[in-house]
Amino acid sequence: MNRLERIKGCLLGGAVGDALGAPVEFLEWPAIEAKFGPHGIVDFSPAYGITGAITDDTQMMLFTAGGLMRAYVRGSSGHTCHVPSVIHHALLRWLMTQDQQPAVSVSTDGWVFKEALAIGLWCALSADSLEDGVIKTVNHSGDSDSTGLIAGHLLGIQYGSAAIPARRLKQVALREVIEQIAEDFERVPWEWNGGEFDPQIDGAYPGR
Repeated sequence: MNRLERIKGCLLGGAVGDALGAPVEFLEWPAIEAKFGPHGIVDFSPAYGITGAITDDTQMMLFTAGGLMRAYVRGSSGHTCHVPSVIHHALLRWLMTQDQQPAVSVSTDGWVFKEALAIGLWCALSADSLEDGVIKTVNHSGDSDSTGLIAGHLLGIQYGSAAIPARRLKQVALREVIEQIAEDFERVPWEWNGGEFDPQIDGAYPGR
């Protein structure tokens, strides 16, 4: 398996986990079981009126990846580059795409990043396949889209994009955009040397 297949697996796997968990985000397990049966949600279901919809989690992942590439272009071009600041500005650009600015809060259930990371990591480590892992990680009382995203990222980079079922890839939103970001993420460090102007890379990820 080559580097590109792992990167595509990581980004697409995260989006698939996010989309699978989106319809049940913060639902209690009894409610999930009552709606989807004893195995919980196992197929994409409409969220925000769209089957296969991604959430702000995948959106922010894509803007973060774009920010990392902008930082690479800037730094390798000899300009001063503070990577956290470039990422911060990338996420501010994401925020500008939102109709309403999201409020950052910690719920009484304790759903913050460390809990989502723990669930996503445990499910990824115990999974028999990418499909098994993302299904396990979204069926709980909590932040199902975030845990699905994390497990999908980890399992995708392990197994590659070929491990993602075709039916998932067909339905997940923004597949073409995600694949393009993955291809750019693979090629920018190899093709951008900072000394020779590349209008395609510089146009997509301006470092100036």
